Amino acid sequence: MDLNQFKDLEESIKGENFAAEYKSINYVMLGLSVFGNLASIFLAYFLLSKILSAAIVNNPVLVTISSVILLSGLELLKRDVFQKLSTKVITGGLSKQVMPLLVVSVVVVSFSFYATISGAGEFSSKSEEIEKVAEATVDRYADSVTAVYALKIQEREAEVKSLKAKIDAKDQEQTSLESVQPLTSAQRSRVRDLKTEKDVIRVDIANADTAIAVMKRELAADIDKHKAEIGTDAEKKKDENQSNTFLFVAISSLIEIVILAGVYFNRYYKVRSYREFKTKLDKDPTFQKWMLYDSVIDTIYSPDTKINDKLPSIKVIVELVKLNGTNMLPRDVSDFIKVLSSLGILRTSGGSKYFGKSKETAKETLKSHFNIK
Repeated sequence: MDLNQFKDLEESIKGENFAAEYKSINYVMLGLSVFGNLASIFLAYFLLSKILSAAIVNNPVLVTISSVILLSGLELLKRDVFQKLSTKVITGGLSKQVMPLLVVSVVVVSFSFYATISGAGEFSSKSEEIEKVAEATVDRYADSVTAVYALKIQEREAEVKSLKAKIDAKDQEQTSLESVQPLTSAQRSRVRDLKTEKDVIRVDIANADTAIAVMKRELAADIDKHKAEIGTDAEKKKDENQSNTFLFVAISSLIEIVILAGVYFNRYYKVRSYREFKTKLDKDPTFQKWMLYDSVIDTIYSPDTKINDKLPSIKVIVELVKLNGTNMLPRDVSDFIKVLSSLGILRTSGGSKYFGKSKETAKETLKSHFNIK
């Protein structure tokens, strides 16, 4: 490490004040808090829009606009109230005068917190959607399987219908034969055959009915089995979704904390920076002299002053400064003129002083001379 590096390191360690050292952190915290407000509006929308939809029917555009306006107003109110509370607490602590503001802040923040967390739960919860998908899947499967079994059942039912028609035909034939008395030997033999054939057909009908009943039970069992499998899978998905919901709620809680932390740190940063700078102004003679000279420049430069205009006399300057509430001795004004002359703000010609730079340039030059940042 050489001497220049050492000086740079020493300046970075000893020279930086709070405002310079935490400037980037303040910007990051402030940016995160604004992003948190937007995220809070987005999440709370899912709760508020659901509530408004019950009152504003069939008008989603109006629901959306109303929700965004209400939630934006809530977030702005939350920032403003908590910002004022933070300033009061940082500058004076929790006094009795702060209590009303504290109560309002707690109410507003609590309402926003509840809306954000509840909205996050609504946004991340997919239980109803999972159940609807499961039901639709079961219905599609049931329709598909039922169509397959329906063909088989229809075939069996057609077979039963045909067998019953055969029995009816044989009944008619038997009735016709038995209507003629006495029966011949051949007729009696035919009647016995018809009875035997009908018994066989009835057995076939019973078998077909049994097959139909079995197929219907198989159909119901198949659908129930698939429904159970889909239900089990749906329950697993709902359990996973429940875990995701808890995580989402935790994230939304973190968002609210980031908002409050960002607002508080921004106020703390400004108050502390102001105090440090004011202390430096009050104690640093260089700052005091710069402030004095800067105010004198405001006095001697009128709105119509132009470059090459003549500088008022020391006596006039003393009087002008006095009118503005500052007392300066002629010797002090003389030192002031010497400094401005050395910086090229004033130029000398023929024993008189003239303005050599504009007011803005003069102030910047003076600031640079006193190393004011």
